[in-house]
Amino acid sequence: EAVSLNFAETADPQISISEDGAVTVGDPEAPKIDVWEDYMCPACGAMEEQSGAQITEAVTAGDLQVVHHYVNFLDQQSAKGDYSTRMIAASQCVAVNEDLQTYLDARSAWFTNQPAEGGGDRTQSEIAEDAKSAGAGDESVKCIEGIGAEGADNLDKATETAQASQQALQDSGLDMATPTVAKDGEKLEIGDPTWVQKAMAA
Repeated sequence: EAVSLNFAETADPQISISEDGAVTVGDPEAPKIDVWEDYMCPACGAMEEQSGAQITEAVTAGDLQVVHHYVNFLDQQSAKGDYSTRMIAASQCVAVNEDLQTYLDARSAWFTNQPAEGGGDRTQSEIAEDAKSAGAGDESVKCIEGIGAEGADNLDKATETAQASQQALQDSGLDMATPTVAKDGEKLEIGDPTWVQKAMAA
């Protein structure tokens, strides 16, 4: 049957999801950064590869809070034309049902197994398999496999999330590009190898 997610009820207090679908992870007392990313975007995959482990370590240690604003700029670059949006829905499945480490590990796996921009794609089963390998349970797997199914509202919610994220990026005055990372409204230069340390500095 169709799974409808309640963003207000996450399994882990270290994960919260705003009404418009942004996923916030980490200690609310820690310095906070905003990250705009698209699961289809090669530069986002590169950022995850370069800085993902460092960010995960900082978040799990309670030294950093990260707000993930997912966008779907590159949907049309996937074979089915909706990969980025389906991935937003998949992230929300895991964010609602799992603990912090599982969510971060699933994200990492999804970026590692990113399809090629311009015609690449992945099935819901493949996406669910990554989540499972990261430690996600049956609820999340069922939720991911059911994305876009008859009566499911998760793709609609994911589309709304993408629109809200895009609007937030536009309102921030930052580049309309992914990945974009900001702290207190100021863009962080992610080409700088010490940017994560700088982000953690209060």
